[in-house]
Amino acid sequence: MQGQTGQSSEWISFAITAVVIVVVMALRLRGMRRMKPLRLETLWIVPVLYLIFASVMFYEFPRRVLRGRCARSLCSPARRSAGNAAR
Repeated sequence: MQGQTGQSSEWISFAITAVVIVVVMALRLRGMRRMKPLRLETLWIVPVLYLIFASVMFYEFPRRVLRGRCARSLCSPARRSAGNAAR
């Protein structure tokens, strides 16, 4: 019985996500039908929002500093062993 509950909740989650995406896309496509003049005064808003988002992400989840060594995810095992042999 527990398997049925997991499958139905997964299906409901998928259906809700699909409905939200369809509604958002329908609203966007409806708004794109009419021509709107480009306003240069507001073009800076979206890049600033992206900059704020990226800054928060880098602050909350900083990258590890490599400090001259290869990170495990960046280098192949051969390069790591060659780097260790040089020391």
